[in-house]
Amino acid sequence: MRKLFVVFAVFVIFSGCDIDDTPREDAKSFDYKLRGEWESEAGSRYTGKIIIDYSTIEIVGFEETQTPAGENDDQRPFKNITKNEMLTGYSEEGKIYIEDFGTIKDGITYDYSIAPSGKEWLRFTFAGRDQRMVKVEEDLYY
Repeated sequence: MRKLFVVFAVFVIFSGCDIDDTPREDAKSFDYKLRGEWESEAGSRYTGKIIIDYSTIEIVGFEETQTPAGENDDQRPFKNITKNEMLTGYSEEGKIYIEDFGTIKDGITYDYSIAPSGKEWLRFTFAGRDQRMVKVEEDLYY
């Protein structure tokens, strides 16, 4: 009987707590259409992917070793942003902003489009070179 009382008391305590993990309306986040997993277009000089959730982004690939000898490394996507780590960020007015361990990087302009086939595309421009990415997985959380 005592165990039942303890279980009941714990239940009452936790059910009385207001645990709300819903993001605040004023919190900055990535636009819903950006959320999901994106990969470089097939045949792209630089390969990698970005994984975008509500307010996080992870950049995988796009390493320094992908820049061909004698080419402009400034054209490498997401240069000078930490790779393979979950970073925070948000989007607004056609730009994404990434906070890289305490520093919010300059906004990166993007264009979002949907092809007649239904494929979703993102296009970024890095030092005058376009990098197209295709959505390979929808956002699973929202």
